[in-house]
Amino acid sequence: MSPLNSNSTYRLCIIGPLFGKKKGQVTTQSLILSELFTNEEFTVTSASDIQNVYLRLLDIVWTILSRTRKYDIVMLDIYSGRSMIVQYVVAMLAKLTGKKLIMFLHGGNLPVYSKEHPNTVKRLFKMADFIGAPSEYLAGFARNLGFKVSVIPNVIEMSDYNYIYREKVAPKLFWMRNFHPTWNPLMAIRVVDVLIKDYPDITLVMGGPDKGFRAECETLVKELNVRDHVSFPGFLDKEQKRKCFDNADIYLNTNKIDNTPLALIEASASGLPIVSTNVGGIPFLFKDSENAMLVESDDAVQMAGAVKRLIETPELANRLSENGRQFALTYSWENVMGQWKAVFDQLLTLKH
Repeated sequence: MSPLNSNSTYRLCIIGPLFGKKKGQVTTQSLILSELFTNEEFTVTSASDIQNVYLRLLDIVWTILSRTRKYDIVMLDIYSGRSMIVQYVVAMLAKLTGKKLIMFLHGGNLPVYSKEHPNTVKRLFKMADFIGAPSEYLAGFARNLGFKVSVIPNVIEMSDYNYIYREKVAPKLFWMRNFHPTWNPLMAIRVVDVLIKDYPDITLVMGGPDKGFRAECETLVKELNVRDHVSFPGFLDKEQKRKCFDNADIYLNTNKIDNTPLALIEASASGLPIVSTNVGGIPFLFKDSENAMLVESDDAVQMAGAVKRLIETPELANRLSENGRQFALTYSWENVMGQWKAVFDQLLTLKH
């Protein structure tokens, strides 16, 4: 196979959390890329959709060793925490079997983890033939460790989202993440409490799977007496999510830690003006008052003020709606596919 032939079939082994096939799971980039590369008629081996970290490791090792003749390039997702065990094993197996190894950085907590375990992260990165990241935030972190890193955006299917240009916005808010302290859902509820005197018809839809924190959110809703204004539809499938984007006027992102949140890109694709905390990689992606409104972490009063500005300043909402859509287009498969092909060609040329 000539890697320089545009009609060649790339043979990939994608290793990461392949979640999203089962009901109630948020679709991961690993699964999205696996399906998109398959649609391009690449040869794709992938693992794993098993959630238990130890069983997932066994499944990954078996996949790598049993199908070693089926692929030339290993694409390995990099996260912090216990995932490092899996990532080390995969990287060593890729090197032992003579495969080219791509590492793609994920997770807003990776820089913090690296400060606590610098040698662990550096040893892992040294095994990579190519390191990519979905934003300058993680790319800059790895460059500061002395590694060359390229930014390749995450992917969304633009056809999954209806673009609605917001000429003016009402106090119809939408929040969508896991119910977990990291995503700080309590902040969104406090925003409603701050705004309800000025906007008695305010609504907030809070969608997403429960990670043990939804009960605390429901308790706060009762304590603040905003039960008629906040709803919890649970996990949203593709169609339900699209309807929520269509029906809302402002998207709230309250995260305390983040890298390249796909939900914000989805909201942008839908033309939904965003008010977000300025944590992690978010200020590397969004410019305040241009394609989002950025506020300090856990400052519900400031977030409420940004929401009020959007409601009372139609031209600001217009700008965010239009610029957000243009920003989201950079994450389309048509744009990202060519970047990945260039990486594959480079690695396969070096191999031969």
